Amino acid sequence: MSFTVAAVVVIAAFGLLSQWQFDRAAEENAKANSVAAFATADPVPLQSLLQPGEPLPDGQEWRPVTATGELACEQGYLVRNRPLSATNGYWAACPLRTTDGSWLWVNRGWLPAPGPAIEVVPMPLAPVGEVVVTGWLRASESGPEVPPGDLPQGQASHLDTDVLSSVAGLPGGAYQPYVVATALSPVDPGQLQQLPLPESDSAQNYSYAGQWLLFATVVVGGWFFFLR
Repeated sequence: MSFTVAAVVVIAAFGLLSQWQFDRAAEENAKANSVAAFATADPVPLQSLLQPGEPLPDGQEWRPVTATGELACEQGYLVRNRPLSATNGYWAACPLRTTDGSWLWVNRGWLPAPGPAIEVVPMPLAPVGEVVVTGWLRASESGPEVPPGDLPQGQASHLDTDVLSSVAGLPGGAYQPYVVATALSPVDPGQLQQLPLPESDSAQNYSYAGQWLLFATVVVGGWFFFLR
């Protein structure tokens, strides 16, 4: 009798864990669908949403925006350890001096890592003169206040806009969020790969849910075996 009670409790627990993973998968799918719908809206001027120094407003991450200015990629950084499609690479982050004199960090796109992690990689060519950037608004990453001193020249570990602005010595105000570029006009000559929207990680949750169901099935089979 006690064995049967224990088996029922374990089966119920495995069932609840499986349902929890199914619920997590549904949440991940809903989040990805919401981001995709939001990110395909018509872009709005960046200045209509926030001013330099202000944090990203609630509910505005992945909002498409536009900004106009000149890229200063000689003061930019390649952000390390940014894999894409199972290939390690960099984000090409450059400050944009907007027409009102403030600075905005722009993630121009992705490039693969060409060799060893200690190798100095040149910043890809950027448009010269005034450019119009269209892209998704993202919150600044949070990195160490003092960047690691052992990184190759021109590389950073995080796209922390406050830290990068300080290290780059950008005068005047800077926007706290950054923009992931989806289009530049004139076209970016750097042959960078555009970053995709975040994908749902629900496949992993479905896998875990299936595993819990499998464990429950094993317990049911074990109960019949020992009962006989």
